[in-house]
Amino acid sequence: MSFAVYRSSAGSGKTFSLVLEYLTIVLKDPSGFRHILAITFTNKAANEMRERVMQALQNLARYREITPEGSFHQMQQRLVEVTGLAEEELSRRAREALSLILHHYSEFSIGTIDSFSHRIIRAFAHDFGLPVSFSVELDAEELLTTAVDLLLERAGQDEELTRILVGFLESRMEEDRGWNIDSLLIEFARLLLDEEGEERIRELSALSLVDFHRITRQLHARIREVEQACKNLGEEGLTLIGKEAIPYTAFYHGKNGIPGYFRNLAAGAVDKLVPNSWVTTTFN
Repeated sequence: MSFAVYRSSAGSGKTFSLVLEYLTIVLKDPSGFRHILAITFTNKAANEMRERVMQALQNLARYREITPEGSFHQMQQRLVEVTGLAEEELSRRAREALSLILHHYSEFSIGTIDSFSHRIIRAFAHDFGLPVSFSVELDAEELLTTAVDLLLERAGQDEELTRILVGFLESRMEEDRGWNIDSLLIEFARLLLDEEGEERIRELSALSLVDFHRITRQLHARIREVEQACKNLGEEGLTLIGKEAIPYTAFYHGKNGIPGYFRNLAAGAVDKLVPNSWVTTTFN
């Protein structure tokens, strides 16, 4: 058995290649979709793959009614090359495959690794000594609490980790935003249970603690630059108002309107700035 491995960066066409591979198999034998298993990590990715396959089949089925362009035109030409079928025959088989999938949608197997494993276990529940109606539960809070406790146990032993945790606490205390690191880490760890958050965490997994420390320093430096730019803008605004001798009554909300906005900027009180909706309304 041979395997094809696709390695590339985000947005470079991996999904396109996988959809092309799936369609190549289906269009050679439309009824064979029942014997194809496509699995991925997240529901979001599985839904996207499913939608892309169905959309491609619809476009192929009615290719004479639409103008082939962009990715669809590229997909159509590649399918002609790899299957050796003419466009008309591809269209006929696409209609057949589309009809079969819609009439037997439960056999359209594009899903997650978790759902596939669950189906296998349920099918052999009796052999595993499990009740047929078993359900899977995950105590997320207990899992996250345990993970955070294990992490904190390394504090004082892992020098780089300790430095990052101490630096994080110091920055929180300077901003007067609380220092209970347990709850803060648990709140952040909840991102791991979110599909989109999981994707972002996977992208960051190649970074070391040293990398995070470097990025933190860069972020703090950038924050200071933005804060200074805000102060300069506020001072310039107040200077301009004073220079032109514009009375506060000329502003919406008086001294608490635009002048107050500039005062907060000049004072570095970014957390006291008026809502974006008010600024938009005022300037419009």
